[in-house]
Amino acid sequence: RLDNVSLDQTAMERSDLSGASMSRARCLGCDLTSTVLKRANWTSGEIRGASIHGMHAPSLLLDNATLADVAFLDCSLYSASLKHAQLERVTLQKVDAPLLDLAFSSLLEVRLVDTVLDGASLQSVVVNVMHLEAVKMR
Repeated sequence: RLDNVSLDQTAMERSDLSGASMSRARCLGCDLTSTVLKRANWTSGEIRGASIHGMHAPSLLLDNATLADVAFLDCSLYSASLKHAQLERVTLQKVDAPLLDLAFSSLLEVRLVDTVLDGASLQSVVVNVMHLEAVKMR
């Protein structure tokens, strides 16, 4: 359990945190390269200034989370949930995120490049400046 902890400047490269409970955990400038977060619960968490490469996180829960200045590159976020989340200056590039749930979230300066969002839920999403390039949505 990593509830309520600060993971600032932590390197979790190639870690397997499947099923971990990280509610309200904070990650400022973390290295999550090649990290597995399958079914991890990061509800109400905070991720800022992170570059996330090759992360495998199907069914990741980030409901009510805050993500700012975060770049996801070459990640798998299949069926991840970011309901009621705040995303500011977030980039998803070469991300496979079918069934991503962004319902009731706020997106400010979000950039999607070469990303798959088939079946994504965008119900009541508030968008302010979004860049889409080679995005697949059905």
